Amino acid sequence: MEEYTSGDDVNKLHSNAVHVKIPLVVALPQCIEGVIGGTDYNHNKVNQWTANIVEHSLTHLVKQGRPFKYIVNCTIMQKSGAGLHTANSCYWDTTTDGSCTVRWENRTMYCVVSVFAVAM
Repeated sequence: MEEYTSGDDVNKLHSNAVHVKIPLVVALPQCIEGVIGGTDYNHNKVNQWTANIVEHSLTHLVKQGRPFKYIVNCTIMQKSGAGLHTANSCYWDTTTDGSCTVRWENRTMYCVVSVFAVAM
């Protein structure tokens, strides 16, 4: 899996969307690492982890003070050899809106976080 931004090259996005995407590529893995870190997968903690990752990500975004509405989605899956496929598609103004998906993993789990930024 690789980072995916709704089929648009980041250089083609309007400056507002670029200013959302670039900090996210750095901040999202830090948010995930801060919540999960080197912890082993634990089914009983997944709900708490996903909620914390989403809240940390939203807090980081809101602190930037940008004129966007945000949607954050977090998926955590135990590494078991099973496949995980994910995709998103948006019908929006690609000059002002953008998305960013980051995949993070450790030895026992995968975490995929997608953020959608829609200009107000």
